[in-house]
Amino acid sequence: MHTLSLHALSKISIVISSFFALSLAKSQCEICQDIVGDFNKGLQKTLKSNFGGGNTNWEENSLGKWKTSETRLVEIVEHHICTDNEKKCHMFYENHEESIEDWYFNVYKNEDSADSLKEHLCIQTSKACCPQGQYGKDCTDCPTSGGGICSSHGKCSGDGTRSGSGKCECDSGYSGELCEDCAEEYYEQLTGSIKVCLKCDVSCEDTCSGAGPKACDDCAEGYVWEDNSGCQDVDECDGEDNPCESNSATYCVNSAGSYTCEACSPLCSSCIGSKSTDCKDCVPGYEKTDSNETTSSCQDIDECSLKPELCDRVPGAICVNTEGSFDCKCKEENQRIEDGQCIDIVETAEETSTDSENEKHKETIENSNSEKDEL
Repeated sequence: MHTLSLHALSKISIVISSFFALSLAKSQCEICQDIVGDFNKGLQKTLKSNFGGGNTNWEENSLGKWKTSETRLVEIVEHHICTDNEKKCHMFYENHEESIEDWYFNVYKNEDSADSLKEHLCIQTSKACCPQGQYGKDCTDCPTSGGGICSSHGKCSGDGTRSGSGKCECDSGYSGELCEDCAEEYYEQLTGSIKVCLKCDVSCEDTCSGAGPKACDDCAEGYVWEDNSGCQDVDECDGEDNPCESNSATYCVNSAGSYTCEACSPLCSSCIGSKSTDCKDCVPGYEKTDSNETTSSCQDIDECSLKPELCDRVPGAICVNTEGSFDCKCKEENQRIEDGQCIDIVETAEETSTDSENEKHKETIENSNSEKDEL
């Protein structure tokens, strides 16, 4: 058997760590979109702010409009951009600071929102992202069919970014290069001119021609074909061949296409349900009551009443009934059964010493309390 050296294990660990670090690392497009989102939040947070001098009219006449003031820009940058202190975020902002300021002072002043910042910064200036519907370093158009990207039933890999393969990643129920087909276990239905793929009935095995159990090409396991109604559930619990009979302390519960074996009440050795009144037979120490043809309740058997002589084998003992059983105990409280007879309980020297110390401790406490009361 070959074993890896610590050096080899260390290298593997570094490779795995690097892989996860790369998979979690944000792309330039994601960083740019984060900055746009942060900037937009900053604009909203500072929307009703002002220069702080108290005379808004004078301030705006002297310092310019608050909306595109340098004071507001500084507040947004310092308190809302790259707040997680991520190095790549700060580097991106520093590299494109002029572009952001250009948009803020020259474009935003004529707009009511920051919607155009993503187009200006992420697509046109930094070229970190592509417009929606395009992917890859050259912003190639995503594949379309039926008037939509990936037939409107999937996503284009890398859509809106400078990465990705452009291949269609189909939604659930769709397949094909352009997500134009229905996947297995789905059927095609036209809603006007729009094709949608819907899930086959649960009773169908893989394929179907339409909705419902009658449209199944084959029945799934646990179902059987009936001419008038199609694939119908098989009730495995109905009939002589009970699949739960191998474990008599369970009962069978049918479900769609299957069944489960559920536990009987602890009082039942066999049953038809979970209640103590559903017992077919009782566990040892219990007997049936209020019986009907198939089930009954189970109650404790008082063995001591039925056979008072059960403990006669132990001189001086009496029979005490317990749930599902009985026990033999000595009549005298200071005796216990040992070797088939009742004998006196003798304390050991250690037990006697402990009891004596406890009594002394108790007496000391009582004396102390008495003295406090006198004071």
